[in-house]
Amino acid sequence: GATGEFLKFIEKSPVDGYTNGVVGGVSASGNGKLLLKLAIPLKHASDTRVAGSYQFISNQINPGPYIPNLDRVNGTLNFTEASMKLEDVSAQTLGGPVVIHSVAQPGGEMRVTATGKANLDNLRKLAVARGNEARVFEGKVLVRPTNAAQVWTQYLRGSTDWRAVINLRKKMTDVSVESSLQGIVSDLPAPFAKTAAEAIPFRFTRRATDVQRDVLYLSYGKVMAAQFSRLQDNAGQYQPERGVVHFGATSYLQPGKAGVMVSGSLPLLELDQWRSLRSMLGQSGGEMPGLELAGIDLRIGELDLLGRRFNDTALTTTMRDGEW
Repeated sequence: GATGEFLKFIEKSPVDGYTNGVVGGVSASGNGKLLLKLAIPLKHASDTRVAGSYQFISNQINPGPYIPNLDRVNGTLNFTEASMKLEDVSAQTLGGPVVIHSVAQPGGEMRVTATGKANLDNLRKLAVARGNEARVFEGKVLVRPTNAAQVWTQYLRGSTDWRAVINLRKKMTDVSVESSLQGIVSDLPAPFAKTAAEAIPFRFTRRATDVQRDVLYLSYGKVMAAQFSRLQDNAGQYQPERGVVHFGATSYLQPGKAGVMVSGSLPLLELDQWRSLRSMLGQSGGEMPGLELAGIDLRIGELDLLGRRFNDTALTTTMRDGEW
């Protein structure tokens, strides 16, 4: 039958209580095979026992706001009235294959692990297939990206292995993604340019502090680390409240007052190129909801700005009485 109908069944069954209602945020298309066993005592219906499995057959699944869409999903979901387990589920996401497993955790929590390979060349082809705007300039046809994904994929190519861990607890979702980024070529301006041979540890973490608040953490080797605190608004969207971005090695990040603080040191910052990239993101509707700048305390060895190169630059800004 239809996988969407199976998810509705899970949502209305005791199993959904075990998964803390997470199934309600999942949508799917495609079909599968359901095997179900029910044991209903005539005098004690509350002691009903459920056991079964569902086989996904080339499904498309949208797991929710924190996890990329999954295509060509195949594998088995085993469940009882008190547990749920994914076994050898394979799919396509981020342009490459992924294998997904899950295990039950104490207190009714669920831990999902995923290992895969991201292929940015495939993602770029998909972005182009979804449409671009073309114009003619000096006899050449130039393609202008129409969304943020198309902008980023112009600067990134190659493939790399990655691993993710997802913890489902009390209607909250924690996500952690790690990769060496080896195999990825980045043509982004300094300090984020890299060759395919370079291995630079990348980590992204999303931790829910309660049902309406979360903390995002991002690190890129010893180049940069950032942390942002967010609050869910009445429309269900998370809005950043405060954050910190630090360039260079650090073992401690703590967002201060409202806004974002930028600090640290950089050997090279190609600010002119970053300004052009920001303009492209703005034209494609890809700028993230912004935070007011709380302050800057940067030391830059070489700074490219306004067509010139400045050496040994110190940039410090603070706000006093509403003025910088």
